[in-house]
Amino acid sequence: MAVFSDSQAAIRRTAAKAKWEADNCTKHYGYRLKGKAGSKRPVPMTSVKPLAARFYRLKSGHAPTGPYVKRFRHREDDMCWWCGGGAVQMREHLFRHCSRWKDQ
Repeated sequence: MAVFSDSQAAIRRTAAKAKWEADNCTKHYGYRLKGKAGSKRPVPMTSVKPLAARFYRLKSGHAPTGPYVKRFRHREDDMCWWCGGGAVQMREHLFRHCSRWKDQ
């Protein structure tokens, strides 16, 4: 009978850890697309994860804007609370018409 210095579980654990470290680089802290080297990527793809998450939430319609917040009954109305102008707070209003965000 052969004597092993490490148990089979320890060997499997070491092999799995080495494979995981080879597959997952520690520098992947943002959303990045695989593509041609040197190609220009949109800013959210190269930004940090919380900023990219906010961008994609807004883009997909799951950001806490007026209609979304009203639908889940967090507010009574869907009017813009930033400018108080009486307009429905939607993406287009925030990006183009809202007086609070005009400078940005």
